[in-house]
Amino acid sequence: MSNYRQYILAFLSFLLFSFNGHANILAEGIWQGAIVEHGEEQRLVVTIKRNKQLLLTAHLDVPDSGWMRIPASITFDTDQIFIDMPTIDASLSGQLLDDGQAIEGQFVWQGEPIPIRLNAIAEAPRASASNYNSKLSNLELAKDFDSIATSNSSDFAALIARAKHFPQLNSILVYSGGQLLTEQYFNQLDKNTTANIKSVNKSLLSILVGIAIEKKFIVDLDERIAQYLPSHKEFRENKLKEQITVRDLLNMRAGLEFNEQPDFQFGQHPIWDSTDWVRAISELKMSGKPGELYSKGTVQTHLLSAVLTKATGMDTLTFANLYLFHPLNITGVVWYKSQKGIYMGGSDMFLTPREMLQIGRLYLNKGMYRQQRIVSEQWIARSLEGDFPTERIAGGDHYGYLWQGFKIAGFDAYKAAGFGGQYIVNVPQLSTSIVTTANPNYLSGGQRNSEEVMQLVTSLVSQIAAKQNVKQL
Repeated sequence: MSNYRQYILAFLSFLLFSFNGHANILAEGIWQGAIVEHGEEQRLVVTIKRNKQLLLTAHLDVPDSGWMRIPASITFDTDQIFIDMPTIDASLSGQLLDDGQAIEGQFVWQGEPIPIRLNAIAEAPRASASNYNSKLSNLELAKDFDSIATSNSSDFAALIARAKHFPQLNSILVYSGGQLLTEQYFNQLDKNTTANIKSVNKSLLSILVGIAIEKKFIVDLDERIAQYLPSHKEFRENKLKEQITVRDLLNMRAGLEFNEQPDFQFGQHPIWDSTDWVRAISELKMSGKPGELYSKGTVQTHLLSAVLTKATGMDTLTFANLYLFHPLNITGVVWYKSQKGIYMGGSDMFLTPREMLQIGRLYLNKGMYRQQRIVSEQWIARSLEGDFPTERIAGGDHYGYLWQGFKIAGFDAYKAAGFGGQYIVNVPQLSTSIVTTANPNYLSGGQRNSEEVMQLVTSLVSQIAAKQNVKQL
């Protein structure tokens, strides 16, 4: 009852303040303006609304560069607005004009004031398609997909209509029972548009480690990484760090102390904005003994990329092209790397949704592709089970070697998952692989975006099971 009374009092206070000055009513809405950066116009879209506690909240979208929901704090007095965005070192100050139909003032970015006028609009625009890169058509991959039987996508019409309301969602591909049931693209994107697959890349690294072991580049998982990183003395001289093994990195149990999503301004990340990522990682403190506690962190998978580079005598992308990508007709992969030439282990690889589905199909087919063995069936089983098969982490998921086992619509499944809604989801009992891509550049609300996409995938799995008349085991 006390919470109810507090809510009523807050609401009455809101009404009293609003009717006395009209200030808060006028401050809610969506406004769009533009600045010119490096000769190109960039739209700025400010959204101001009330949360459940009736407090004003704000965020900034920059749809022409793809950055969305940049978090902001707002101060509002009569017709004066000040919006602070410390994440990008920016602010907006101005005056509400024309009964709230415009904001006129200045946008300050990195200390430079820029005059701006924003006008009220009814709906915030989505991220521009120009933010995404496209590949030239891959004829061999196109032949692969032409050979796959297609089904009537109208079976999923209601779900696809629902998907169109998710502004972050860019694609959905559903492969089941040897058929491509649906292939949908949104926001003016198509089959040749690449996506930053984010942490889906971690699962690909798991495959590469398995191949490296099968090809005898790495003897076994219990090799210590210090032997592959001789120029980084921390892994030799620190008593805990010198115990870290390849297995520990695959299990994300290296014991390194690191916050995966810290609050750093652009350009100031102590690792990814340094000149030598491996060295910066080697200098991290230890939070515990290697092999004990699970802690998700791209710092660990980047060390895997460094180990693969040393063990194979070639950079990780060349190794991936030779033994994984090219055999699957995946070509022209873009992958960011450090100034030292080590490809970023765990993120910032760009694939098309069809290329992601090739990985999903490879695992569904237990490592085979067109009568060719790409990775052993034993490694696939091992990578999905991992070394802690009964342990559950976040949300009840089970973590193998950089793959996540979970339940979806009551069925056993596993996934490669990337921030913001990048997924490869396999449901073996239904012979199904589902791929989604989405805009990962939401500086707030990214986790919610992922959850919305997964809810959609869950609905797709339920519908496939009903269509196949398959019951949960």
